Amino acid sequence: MEAPQREKAFNAPWPIVTVALILVGLYLLESRMGGVEAWGTRYGLVPSDLADGRWQGVLTHMGVHDGWGHVGMNAIGVLAFGAPLARKLGERLGGALAFLGFFLLCGVFAGVGHALLHMNAPVSLVGASGAVFGLIGAATRLMTPDGRLQPLFARRTLTVAGAWVGANLIIGLIGYDPGTGVRGVAWDAHILGLVAGLVLVGPWLRLFGSRDTPQPADPFEAPPPSDARSGPWGPR
Repeated sequence: MEAPQREKAFNAPWPIVTVALILVGLYLLESRMGGVEAWGTRYGLVPSDLADGRWQGVLTHMGVHDGWGHVGMNAIGVLAFGAPLARKLGERLGGALAFLGFFLLCGVFAGVGHALLHMNAPVSLVGASGAVFGLIGAATRLMTPDGRLQPLFARRTLTVAGAWVGANLIIGLIGYDPGTGVRGVAWDAHILGLVAGLVLVGPWLRLFGSRDTPQPADPFEAPPPSDARSGPWGPR
């Protein structure tokens, strides 16, 4: 009999490892060039900037973090929740760019939504948490035994999404994130990023999914059955 193959201790797709390392690398650069006080003012998303036509912050705010706990949690979030989508998109360059595009688009949606809800707030929004919650939204619909995309309004999808929304409402009520100790958490941006990920993952897979991955006829419904031996985090 053949000896069973040993499972790799770390089997994350390279696109998500790259994104996590970029976040950490940007924070290292930030910490040596003035910290969040300087970078938050220059690259953060100040809601009133949108009314003045300064939109660059909707993208650059994702590269600014308020401490190692903040960037560490976001990097871990990318590694923990990015794999299901990254595997569906494939690990070639096109799939990696599609993964990065999805990550950034969810972050932009979360940032713009937060800014519109707080147009008079003088505080900069910083961090990639909205984009990470986009990956959580995508993973929520891909967390099935065979890795198939769940319908958007399936009970399981709504239950898991509701739990994430509830957790963020609690963070909003207590005023800080117990995991990082960061105060003034933009919990509404988290929820907006989650919604973006839930809604966009179907159309995104239709547009950019790997040719080896069955795609849904309706981007909001489940695709045809795939190999039952593969799960959302990769082959079993």
